Amino acid sequence: MKIRSKLLLLEGGITVALFISLIISLVSLINLSEINGLYKSILDKGYESKQLRLKIEEILYHPDVNYDHYTVIAERWEQLSFSTGKEAQNRTYRIMDREFKNSMEELNQSWLKLTNADSVINYIDFFDNYFHRHKDPTSSLFSYMEVTDDALAIKTVIELQKMTEEIGLLETQQRQILNSIRTQIPEIIRSRLTSLMIINAIVVLGCIFVSFYFGHNLMDNVRKIRYTINKVSSGEFSHKLKIESNDEFGRLARDFNSVTEALWAKLESVQHILQDVGDSISNEIEVGKVEKAIVYLGQKSADASGAGLYLFNEDNTELLLTYAVGDYRPPYPLGEDRENVHPFNTSDATLASFKEIPVKVGENLIGEAALKGEATLVKRTYSSSFARPHNHPYHINSAIAIPIRVGNHVYGVLSLIQTGDDYFSDLELANAESFCELAAISIDNLLKYNEMLEVFELNREIDIAAEIQQNLLPQQIPQLRQTDIAFKTRTCRGINGDFYDCYMLDRETVLIAVCEVAGKGVPAALVITMIKTILKLVAKSGLNGAEIMETLNRNITEKIRIENIATLSLLLYNQNSGALSYASAGSQPLLVYRSETGKYEELQPQGIPVGLDKNAKYQEESFLIKNGDFLYLFTDGIPEARSHSGKEYGVTALKEIGLKLSKDSAEKLVEEIIDDLNFFHRDSHQWDDQTIFTLKRGDFT
Repeated sequence: MKIRSKLLLLEGGITVALFISLIISLVSLINLSEINGLYKSILDKGYESKQLRLKIEEILYHPDVNYDHYTVIAERWEQLSFSTGKEAQNRTYRIMDREFKNSMEELNQSWLKLTNADSVINYIDFFDNYFHRHKDPTSSLFSYMEVTDDALAIKTVIELQKMTEEIGLLETQQRQILNSIRTQIPEIIRSRLTSLMIINAIVVLGCIFVSFYFGHNLMDNVRKIRYTINKVSSGEFSHKLKIESNDEFGRLARDFNSVTEALWAKLESVQHILQDVGDSISNEIEVGKVEKAIVYLGQKSADASGAGLYLFNEDNTELLLTYAVGDYRPPYPLGEDRENVHPFNTSDATLASFKEIPVKVGENLIGEAALKGEATLVKRTYSSSFARPHNHPYHINSAIAIPIRVGNHVYGVLSLIQTGDDYFSDLELANAESFCELAAISIDNLLKYNEMLEVFELNREIDIAAEIQQNLLPQQIPQLRQTDIAFKTRTCRGINGDFYDCYMLDRETVLIAVCEVAGKGVPAALVITMIKTILKLVAKSGLNGAEIMETLNRNITEKIRIENIATLSLLLYNQNSGALSYASAGSQPLLVYRSETGKYEELQPQGIPVGLDKNAKYQEESFLIKNGDFLYLFTDGIPEARSHSGKEYGVTALKEIGLKLSKDSAEKLVEEIIDDLNFFHRDSHQWDDQTIFTLKRGDFT
């Protein structure tokens, strides 16, 4: 029986039980109302019998009565008995018989006694004669009997007196019955209500039990289904759903077990396919060979008639069929000329013609899968844009397009088709998606492996460049008279694009250079090598900074690429006199602190970076520094350093540190600047190389 039928049966049974309980309650209430009606009826009869008795006594003892009084008695006589009339038998006596049987039998016997005895109805002739012939207006019937020897009058008076006594007894019985009814009604009501409560409680409890039993069975089946689904979802496909009923749950259990068995068999097949994928890919490190293996194994995993792999062109706007296996034909319109080619064959020429047709991203089944990044299944192609007659050479019965996602990007689209009478199912779509996920992971790992090889080579190159660069830096700083100098350079990545040099041109003059080369890696290291070498060759005693800068620029321009131009600060310092010659090739300004004024001077002679223009001219700034004066040379990595909030370090911070430590050594100044920089961008990254040079004149002996 179906669950719906069971529910309807349960609902109908509960409804019928509650309806019967309601009918019983209503009948009991009706019976109580009938008892109340009986009470009122007896009360009315008692009133009538009392009035009848009074009328009879009036006829016997009052002289001012007439024939009309007798007529009233005769009319009321027939209404006294409870046992007369069909209505009384069907209503009143039935109640009396059930609730007050003994009392009513006694009462009824009294009425029968009155009605069966001689009654006033039998004295019609006497009363007619009496009231019309012998009635004395001043005497009563009783007086008439005493003064006459009328035997009929005597008999009538005796009978009426007897009836009056009987009616008096009858009134007493009625009062007793009324008292009995008043006494027993509360007990009857309690008994009826108790019975009703018991009956209704039994009905309600029965309904609750039946509902609970049915609901328990229903929820027990639901729990079995949920438990089994959890087991299957965790990979225990051997677990069976055990429900032995003939309702929907039983059919669901049988269907579910059939599906899990089929799924288990399919998964075993997929496992073998995936193992083949792993074996094929692990033996190849070339992406092209792996792509071919994916097409072949993709066809095998879905048991497809043919498979094709579409990859993006260079600008990622179109996809091209790169590899195809089996009886493959594209699942999209091929154009009128190609569609009419007969007969179809899978020769290399035919496949080559398919590869010439580009698929734009977002168009047809392949392009939409690439655009949306979602797999698409066309179970039956008769309503698709590439529908072809069944006898057409390019007919496709069913098609799947699955994007292969490598990371966050779509690498390509795998297309699977069926050309026979078979159709792809949702399960085969899920298996194909799982296969493509594994294929994507394999391709991603392969690409990362190749990238790792490239990075390894690059790191090797970086190590070489770093070693070259380290060798280019001065290994020892000259010891100068009355002068303290300090350098510090820091790289943000493996190879520093900054460079500094310091060496003696002659016994009195020292050359100081601070350089920043655009670009990184070995090319930048080679440029630095060239600048260092040429500078050694062209820097001679007697030349000023501008002359040396121009000679350097002429010799290096056209020997380096535009992306490796360099900014350069060149300083010639005479340790005896304190005279300086300064030239700049697009570098940061030179900061000079004057101890006499406590203020800074910024010097930035005009000049473009070296390597741009062979005939570029440079300016020179000549000046003296005295004891207590110091200067800064630095690259843009220091003032342009940024904090976590994006604020720049700036030149002002350098000036403030110099003011605070103006009495300390150059080494102390450099250390304080580096510590302050570390604190400044403690929550952010260092994005550029940083180099600073400090020269301070004074007596440090």
